Amino acid sequence: MKHKATRTVVGFGIAVLLPSILVLGAMRVGSVELVGVFMMLPAVILASLIVTSNSEATSP
Repeated sequence: MKHKATRTVVGFGIAVLLPSILVLGAMRVGSVELVGVFMMLPAVILASLIVTSNSEATSP
């Protein structure tokens, strides 16, 4: 049970950290790249959510 909760926390941490890092990096580069990052955001969040749900399903 505890391991399952830890995986969920790690998954949500990744889901929050990755987009924020991408946005910060894009803000330094330029607005054109920022548009690309915002287009990638939903895909990154979906991927991390799928990974967390899969790890929860496989772990006993």
